[in-house]
Amino acid sequence: FLVKIYRKKWFILKSDSKLYYYDSPQSISKPDGIIDLLQVISLKKLNNDNNTEYLFEMEISNKCEAGNVDIKKLLTPDTTQWRLKCQTKQDRNEWFNLIRCFVSQNKNATY
Repeated sequence: FLVKIYRKKWFILKSDSKLYYYDSPQSISKPDGIIDLLQVISLKKLNNDNNTEYLFEMEISNKCEAGNVDIKKLLTPDTTQWRLKCQTKQDRNEWFNLIRCFVSQNKNATY
């Protein structure tokens, strides 16, 4: 069976088409990771049965523009899935729409 565990992260969306994430608001001087939104191949809103969780999911390609697997990600599959849970429906819709603006630059993406 699958156990879903969400870890709280803080995100900053920058004009360089990247989503930076942090473990705490105090650690924004050095991100824990970066999601390149131009590598998103799928973006979709998710609903749970009772609409109490406000989720969306991004599928990220682990391949570089030339189609070769990035050396740092050789041990991972071709894609990485991110499932993000927001505190409110409005938060989810705002994040989803902002990210969709960047993702729309990738002609292979679906949303």
